[in-house]
Amino acid sequence: MRCYRKSIVVVFSLLSLLFFFMGFYSSEEPANHSINKLIFIDAITIFLLNSANVLVWFIISLMGVSPILILKSIFGMGAGWHALSISPFMYYGSSFVHGFLEWLVCLLVFIFTVEHLAHLISYIRKKITYEQLKQFYWKTVKKTIPAVLLILLAAAFIEVYVSNRLLIYFQSL
Repeated sequence: MRCYRKSIVVVFSLLSLLFFFMGFYSSEEPANHSINKLIFIDAITIFLLNSANVLVWFIISLMGVSPILILKSIFGMGAGWHALSISPFMYYGSSFVHGFLEWLVCLLVFIFTVEHLAHLISYIRKKITYEQLKQFYWKTVKKTIPAVLLILLAAAFIEVYVSNRLLIYFQSL
């Protein structure tokens, strides 16, 4: 299973790079939006919105559709610097940590989607039992989703208390 997961990670990483750079080089002209200082309630709001988004990804991953929204999100990460009037190097330098955590969440949902489809096909072909399939879903609900939510919580607070402050500083230069 480890080789299998390594392959998933490699494929996802390559797709991530492709979609990130497609967003980075998209034809949007840089805007001149000011950056407001975010506070605690903003971190909670970011966490709740990201959590709702990711839970939808988990649900639609049961149909194998989540990679479309995941890659669209990564495209958005690449295009994010267009919204500000600072260098993309400053934008990504200040956003790297929380951006990496959000990318990690995307990876975990992508892995779940692929593994779900593999388990489902194995169950249909009678290679695994219903109990094994149920155990896979139980592990997801018990371990994977809580881990993803903790990562999103950390990412939201880093976005508000580190990335946001750095972006404000960089924009003032």
